[in-house]
Amino acid sequence: MQRSLALLEGGGLRLQLGDDRHALRPCQDAIDFCGEVPASAELDGGPIIDLNLMSRRNAWRQRLWHLHLDGERRLDNDADVLLLLCRVGRLQAHGWSLQAGQAMLLEDERGELRLHGQGACLHVAELRRRP
Repeated sequence: MQRSLALLEGGGLRLQLGDDRHALRPCQDAIDFCGEVPASAELDGGPIIDLNLMSRRNAWRQRLWHLHLDGERRLDNDADVLLLLCRVGRLQAHGWSLQAGQAMLLEDERGELRLHGQGACLHVAELRRRP
């Protein structure tokens, strides 16, 4: 399994992956790692909410990233599966309006997306099938 982990809410998370240490904070890019790597975590300042994307490496390529948006931006979607998660603010995309805590899932809908955000912090998950 391939994993990507992003922090959505909370004070922070210290993540130990094998010999590597990472600090996760809300509204930052995800940490990518192999699911078989030994992992442990400690909270910084109380409970958290995270987004954990997992896929089979032999079937999918994945990417989980973060975007601040205040205005318009074009996103070229070439993913087989695309998730837009509005974490903070408001987002308009693909004819839909998303508020904080709402998400949109697009499957096999490639092409350009026009995103318009108002103080938006969002996470974008992309899955592409391996040939």
